[in-house]
Amino acid sequence: MDREFMTDFYENYYEDPIYLATKNDKKYDKNNRKLIRIQDEVLQMIGGSKTPAGEKFKDCMELTIKLSEYIGLDSYLQGAADREKMLR
Repeated sequence: MDREFMTDFYENYYEDPIYLATKNDKKYDKNNRKLIRIQDEVLQMIGGSKTPAGEKFKDCMELTIKLSEYIGLDSYLQGAADREKMLR
């Protein structure tokens, strides 16, 4: 498998690959709604997103999103590699 080609394809072909992969997943949707509710509660508890703690919380959430994007790409690449193996 040409990892560079598949990475480029993934990054340029799919506008929102995480949404595409999870849009019909009821478990994902339920847990994502729960996460958003908890995030809102935590932000309220620490005084909002403009406080130093709120800024750190936002940074953590942005990193969490970035990590999920990496997991999406890595899962896609693993699937492509597995498909190639199966076709041999």
